[in-house]
Amino acid sequence: MSTMKMTIYGLNNYMASVQDDLFSGLTLPTGITKDVVVKNILKESADFETLYSDPYFLQELITNWSTKWYPTFEKWYNALQIKYDPLNNFDRYEEWEDTGTSASTNIGTGNVSNKTKTEETPTGEMIQDHYVTPYENTNKTLQSEDLTKYNTYKDTTETNATSGTSTSNTGTGSTTGKHQGHLYGNIGVTTSQQMLESELEIATWNLVQHITDIFMKEFCIMVY
Repeated sequence: MSTMKMTIYGLNNYMASVQDDLFSGLTLPTGITKDVVVKNILKESADFETLYSDPYFLQELITNWSTKWYPTFEKWYNALQIKYDPLNNFDRYEEWEDTGTSASTNIGTGNVSNKTKTEETPTGEMIQDHYVTPYENTNKTLQSEDLTKYNTYKDTTETNATSGTSTSNTGTGSTTGKHQGHLYGNIGVTTSQQMLESELEIATWNLVQHITDIFMKEFCIMVY
């Protein structure tokens, strides 16, 4: 004896017959094809009765459901897009920066001294004549002549002059260096075969199927 079931597939057909769409409010992250997800939901849920028989109410619930799960679906999709080498369990990028500063000061001084000494000593001669005048003769007779040489004084002049020079040079500088490094490979704790096995296991994790399973647990009675 067969019984009638109200299924997601049947309600979707009804909405299509009245020019409407049961999944019109379903929103998925960029990269996940909505049509593929909807068709998989219809196929997988065809044998299960839905919890909600009102198609318009179910349409609203599907809209809210996709909004609630959107961040999770987006993280799943982004995680599956990460590029990596499955046989490397060590992959590290490093970036660092070196900075340095320097300062220098050069100071120079110099003195120049000049000393000048000048001496002046005037000289001269003085001649004195001695005359004798006899009583009987009024004419003067030169008796002797004295010659005197003299130095009246000495004039000494000293001049001292000092000049100085001073120089100062100051300089500063800075250096900056950026470095990058990429370390990767197998550190030896896991064999390449084990890592390959894990990679193949991840490959069987299907995003569309996981979205479908969450949807069916939310809206279907999972009993045949």
